[in-house]
Amino acid sequence: MVTNCLDGSTEIVWNSPYFDTGNFSHLSTSLGCYSLGPLTAATVTVFDILDFDPQPSCQDCIQCNGVILTLTQECPVGSEPPTYNVLSYQYAAVNDVIWDPYNGACATVLAISNDINQPYEYTFYSFKNLGTDCTICENEFTPPTTYTAVECISGDVVLISSDNGTLVNGNVIKGKWGTSDFLCYEINDAAVDPFLFFYYSDTVTPFDSCTGCTTTGRVGLTLINCDTYAEKFVNVDLETWSNMSGFGGGLSTPVVKGDDGQCYFLINDCPISTANTETFTTNEYYYYCFQCSATPEPSSCKCYYGVGSADSVVSGTYLDCSLSGTVKSFYSDNGLIKFCGTLIDGNNIFYSGNACEDGRCPNFCCNCYKIENNNESLLYVRYLDCDNNLINLEITGGTSTTFCGLNVQYLTSIITYTPTPPTGVIQTVDVCVEGKCFSDLTTSEKLLYGIKSKFEPCPEVCCGNTAYFGAYKLRGNGNTPGTYSIR
Repeated sequence: MVTNCLDGSTEIVWNSPYFDTGNFSHLSTSLGCYSLGPLTAATVTVFDILDFDPQPSCQDCIQCNGVILTLTQECPVGSEPPTYNVLSYQYAAVNDVIWDPYNGACATVLAISNDINQPYEYTFYSFKNLGTDCTICENEFTPPTTYTAVECISGDVVLISSDNGTLVNGNVIKGKWGTSDFLCYEINDAAVDPFLFFYYSDTVTPFDSCTGCTTTGRVGLTLINCDTYAEKFVNVDLETWSNMSGFGGGLSTPVVKGDDGQCYFLINDCPISTANTETFTTNEYYYYCFQCSATPEPSSCKCYYGVGSADSVVSGTYLDCSLSGTVKSFYSDNGLIKFCGTLIDGNNIFYSGNACEDGRCPNFCCNCYKIENNNESLLYVRYLDCDNNLINLEITGGTSTTFCGLNVQYLTSIITYTPTPPTGVIQTVDVCVEGKCFSDLTTSEKLLYGIKSKFEPCPEVCCGNTAYFGAYKLRGNGNTPGTYSIR
């Protein structure tokens, strides 16, 4: 049983087994946020599955998902006042008076709705709440000043209102998301441009630089334990949040290892209140839980991999699999790199979970996968294709599909991906040749490529560009320039 955060109505919904009574979460873009009550055998009234996105309160849930506020600028409010809608990520109660920087006027909240699919004029990520007396704007009221500002990490330009009306270019203030302090913004022009996204700041004394602001910022987040699925409400610095969310254009690495040695993943990158959260620090980032949890034996020959890019270079050193244990280096700034050995140190390199076979990583090439979904429900699959692109795939119940890729993961719960096929699913691995599965090749094509057996572990004609260096292989992604080296 769940209770609506806005009107107190109750519904019976299908629930994730990972929830606890007392959690708050989001049901849909039209039904909004709910608090979770006890399990019940009563008839289901809403067939939407409750998102596994636990939040510490209704306010935090609304702050992540938004509501529609119906506003009027009429004061006092008449029987049929002119109204307009805004999408808001900050909660306001009916009869609250807020400052609307777009219209430069006070506005009274007439209604609040969970249904964010309905039309609205513009978006408030935060605003100044003035109480419940709309006549405040007719008295000695100094309204906030609206500035154009540049976000310090991404360079995005926004409109932000502040009670400090004396800010000048170069001043830096903290903007809010909902009621939580969030990102830092540098004032660059006091002129108002017709943007439709608005923030509010209650910073009294501005910072002198972006660095001075961002190094003091903390963001509240919900993390989920990779093994137990228990939630943890934490606060992190802005650099950690940026690395996990990919904000600013970098690759997102949503899985981290905490000081307690446990692995956690970011369930939602929107901020929650930092009140009643614990401080969380990390310097270990991963793409998936299985990468974080896998711990190779230090003396064994293991298979490692990484996907290098201009923003996320893969580099480091390792001991090869020879008896002498020669120290070698690896580097990639564009594409997949794999090697066998014992890792000494490295950036953005991960243990694949496999031991090496005669100096080679198993399933080294871009393999052909055939997947049969023998269930009635949809099967959700994601994989890296032969050019390192992340692909999301839906396989209808009772059907099968084939594709070439570097790895496969199945959605076995609302939140967890795993390399293991779930019950009712058959996965077979075949050799991938020039983007085609071996079984799909014609007889002439098989003769052309000279493959004698479809069980050959690593033919010379894998997808993409391939180069071999002894027992090691490097893979490019088409004609894109890049640097790859294993020495």
